[in-house]
Amino acid sequence: MGQFYDSIPPKLIKWILEQHLFWVASAPLSGDAHVNVSPKGLDGTFHIVNENKVWYEDFTGSTGETIAHLKENGRITILFGAFDGPARIARLFGVGTYFEFGTPEYEELISAETRRPGSRGVVVVDVHKVGTSCGFGIPIYNYVGNRPTLLNMSLTFEKHDQDDLSSGDVQRSDKGLKAYWEGHNTTSIDGLPGMDVGHLSPKPLTHVSPPDGEKWPEPEQPPVEILTPAEPPVNTSRRSLEVMKGVSVDIEILKMLAVFLIGWALSGMYSGGAVAVTV
Repeated sequence: MGQFYDSIPPKLIKWILEQHLFWVASAPLSGDAHVNVSPKGLDGTFHIVNENKVWYEDFTGSTGETIAHLKENGRITILFGAFDGPARIARLFGVGTYFEFGTPEYEELISAETRRPGSRGVVVVDVHKVGTSCGFGIPIYNYVGNRPTLLNMSLTFEKHDQDDLSSGDVQRSDKGLKAYWEGHNTTSIDGLPGMDVGHLSPKPLTHVSPPDGEKWPEPEQPPVEILTPAEPPVNTSRRSLEVMKGVSVDIEILKMLAVFLIGWALSGMYSGGAVAVTV
């Protein structure tokens, strides 16, 4: 049965922080605009301040829907689901605030020494309701690892910004991350305003370095088991029906033969002749 709380129950905190994936839902005020749901990953990006406040590091994406929606109305829901262990779903309902790269609030939570490539902001959520439900319909999956693609792609973008000082003291390149933010994250698909600070910030895009100094590695994936198509199941009930139909036909033939022989014998008796019938 589903349960609701006014804050995050202590029993959920450890489980939430162990999850590798969560979803963020937001929507504009207009009934004709688009509701957005975004999956979020990368271990260590979600943080619980207390039972009524959480925040997560937001990375560069193809659009800026969550940013625009939070700036317009602040409504947000964060969903977690168990893919292993006991089934469980948890939703955090709250009001969110978006702080972009280059703002003091962003720097209070993410320092230059801890920032990862592609980080464009933080979402701080004041949680006012928490809902849990069974999650019995959620499939079971095995976690393999984080995809490094986003980090490595952002690493390349940020290197362009770091290598280009053509705009004076502002590290910005036409091929860099700030130019990408300006081109893709400043408005939502419905035309709502999105990022308005990060792409204009003179602050350098400093980040932690990959483990080997070059790029983040791909996770080791287990061998894939190739499944061959199975034989179609035998419909035993249909086969039994076909056998029964065959038996019924044979019985009808025997009945007709018996009637013919009996009629032949009777006709011989009434005609005064002796008829020997051997069956």
